[in-house]
Amino acid sequence: MRIDPALREQLDAEAAAQGVSLANWFKNLAREALRQKGIEPKG
Repeated sequence: MRIDPALREQLDAEAAAQGVSLANWFKNLAREALRQKGIEPKG
């Protein structure tokens, strides 16, 4: 996935502030989005 460097810098900073890797941060974000749609994430 290509991410603009300026956006990547912001994402890295937010993930670091939460004490997680960027990949884990994206995974949590995806799970939250599914829950908002009434879908229980698996795994």
